Amino acid sequence: MTHHARVVLADCEIALMDLRASAETEFWRIRWVALVVLLRSVGHVLGKIDTHGSPEASAAITKAWRQLQENKPEPWIFWSSIEKERNNILKSYKMAVHMKSTVRPGTAHLGIDGSRLEPDPSGPTTFEYFFGADEYCGMNPIEACHEAILFWREYLDLIDSEAATPLL
Repeated sequence: MTHHARVVLADCEIALMDLRASAETEFWRIRWVALVVLLRSVGHVLGKIDTHGSPEASAAITKAWRQLQENKPEPWIFWSSIEKERNNILKSYKMAVHMKSTVRPGTAHLGIDGSRLEPDPSGPTTFEYFFGADEYCGMNPIEACHEAILFWREYLDLIDSEAATPLL
């Protein structure tokens, strides 16, 4: 019933693991874009492909989409995270996610007589990802993607449950 959308959702889970693994590399932005686009693709594939599976699936998908639109701006994870970020990326290549890196260089010490003393070692470079928009309430972007995957899983489960009931 939601088979094709679930294939995309499985790819979202892989993309999230990939983003987590590459979070401290220069590849994070490309992987962020891929994950956000995949997250929104779940709904598009559901509405364009899975809706043709059966009359029951079509009715359940249509009903779920109508309810999602009627409750806007809730759930925020869809409207403010998935939908808004996907539109930002695809329409203007702007992202609500930013990365801050902190480099901690070591310290060199000189004695009064000009001799070199034992230097302090450098600390690790750290990376912090954050949303620049207030509606994300300081949530970590990787956690927001995890929440989005949970949202889609629940949404698809509801549709499959509804579609399992024959139409009268």
